Amino acid sequence: MTDNDSIVDAASNPLGGVGAGNGDFTTGAAYTIDKTAPTVAMTSLASDPTNASPIAVSVTFSESVTGFTSTYSHAHADRNACPADAD
Repeated sequence: MTDNDSIVDAASNPLGGVGAGNGDFTTGAAYTIDKTAPTVAMTSLASDPTNASPIAVSVTFSESVTGFTSTYSHAHADRNACPADAD
């Protein structure tokens, strides 16, 4: 990254201070920030409405996710997933 004073903070202070080139980044670790959140699709072959219990669903994420397991076996009326042992 080349500092041309176009990057400023909330107080309008330029990166590295006033003057082009004093905030240059030429070595060190570089990172890519993925700002796109994954999406999820839930599908079921159950009719709507249904009195069936449980209702089998298929959950498909647009990319790899962590923290979601098959132990999330039911949802409340507000459609938030709950662990299998929660009410």
